[in-house]
Amino acid sequence: MRHCPTTVRPLIWVVVSVMAVPALVMAQGSPQTAWGAPDLQGVWDFRTITPLERPEDLGDKAFLTAEEAANQEQEAADRNARLLNQAARRTDTGGNVGAYNNFWMDRGTTTVGDRRTSLIIDPANGR
Repeated sequence: MRHCPTTVRPLIWVVVSVMAVPALVMAQGSPQTAWGAPDLQGVWDFRTITPLERPEDLGDKAFLTAEEAANQEQEAADRNARLLNQAARRTDTGGNVGAYNNFWMDRGTTTVGDRRTSLIIDPANGR
């Protein structure tokens, strides 16, 4: 009776294990809640300078040009830098009356990837 060399058995085990992983991942699918809806738990990055509703002065314009988006992003970066270097406002009682700073509320400095003028897309006017 011939025995497999000691290196062949572990090699076979590794190959079978590696081949089983993609099948398990494909069978898993996307996470769902107990009632079958997609599970949206987690950490979401909401930082964008794109407003929720389209500003009235943009009318029915759905997308910004690359130049307009770059200008808005530069203005946001400049505003953040100016506010970061600004001295804290003080009252007669000595307390800081400023709101939360960018450490607590980072609104970002970029538009959404497709340069939409609002996060709301339906109705067509973005409002």
